[in-house]
Amino acid sequence: MSDANTAKYTVYVDTREPESIYKKLQELGGVEPVWRTLDAGDYYIPAEKYSLLIERKTVNDYINSVFDTRLWEELEKIKNTETNNESKLIPMLLVEGDWRFILKYGKKQDKAAVGSVYASLLSTIASWGFHVVSSPALSWTPYVLASFTKWLGKPRRAEPPMYKPKALSLDEMSIRVLSSFPHISVVRAKKILKHYGTLKEALDNVSWWKKSIDGIGDKIVDDVKAVLAHKVVIREVKK
Repeated sequence: MSDANTAKYTVYVDTREPESIYKKLQELGGVEPVWRTLDAGDYYIPAEKYSLLIERKTVNDYINSVFDTRLWEELEKIKNTETNNESKLIPMLLVEGDWRFILKYGKKQDKAAVGSVYASLLSTIASWGFHVVSSPALSWTPYVLASFTKWLGKPRRAEPPMYKPKALSLDEMSIRVLSSFPHISVVRAKKILKHYGTLKEALDNVSWWKKSIDGIGDKIVDDVKAVLAHKVVIREVKK
């Protein structure tokens, strides 16, 4: 049998992913999982014709990431990767679990919020250019990943793509700094900056946030103040 027929597809698995997926991939024929801390995405499968960069989310995490805007940040990161591989890079979102969970979610939220989850799927496909696939459960995900190799072309050894962040504008830097504080999402950071105009003005007036910005209470203000007041201790590394 030739090397071409016995060659395995390398599946790079992000080190933060469940170990059960890695172990099951080891048991499956035709694929060779490799632990790697990926710059973007959770799985990377390089091949001669196409290569896949996959973001995996449970249904619950997908819904939460839509409302706290993490989803768009993660998709943008995948779109801003560069590969050394000549094959076409296919970005993919793999959503894991039972979509009927959204029915339980809908009992706690208004129907408009549930509708925005479905609208986000369309945006992921049409605006971001991602392929969206579903896995019934965590235990199925290794089989789903292995099945992708059937149409990628011949296996190819290639390093995972590297994230190349675009240059940030001053607006984007201000939003990023503010959204790094506890309980401050990108959406909330934009509201605060819209009200105060500058990052300095916003942080100088933290005590007034709860009166000026809808949805901000004492806990958020107190936690942000705690960060601002924290005395940083830099410990020198002994040589």
